[in-house]
Amino acid sequence: MSITDRTRDVLQDRLASGEVLHAATQAQLDGGTMRLASRIASGAAGGVIGVAMAVGADPDELGRLLANGLVLAVTDRRVVLLDVTAVSARPKSVVASIDRTTITDVVTGDKRVMLVKLPTIALTVGPAADGQILRFEIPKTARRDAEAVVDALRT
Repeated sequence: MSITDRTRDVLQDRLASGEVLHAATQAQLDGGTMRLASRIASGAAGGVIGVAMAVGADPDELGRLLANGLVLAVTDRRVVLLDVTAVSARPKSVVASIDRTTITDVVTGDKRVMLVKLPTIALTVGPAADGQILRFEIPKTARRDAEAVVDALRT
């Protein structure tokens, strides 16, 4: 069973009528970056803080929930973050979601971890009501599923 199938099982009661799950990938936020840019200033902080700001959550609570990793799922309406079980890293429950209409850019790349290159996905969310644009990076994703997630985000 693929990670998308497992995610579909977890999300089946949480999807709106007609909402369709397109793809999902396992990921890690640790080591991620966040860039907040406005007309006046910019700053940098950890990946969990960037995600927390994008979804309006408490960074400490979100960090605790996503400490074992996460599943990044893309539906036709939103990006959903799910926490995972500690032992098997299977999707467990929805932690946060971001409306797809607020995502203005998707950038991909690679990050070397030891001898392995892992795909990265960076999302730009905004601008918010105060004019700020938030960009956060998910630095470690599963290669086999990352391309499907990026394709779903770009359509």
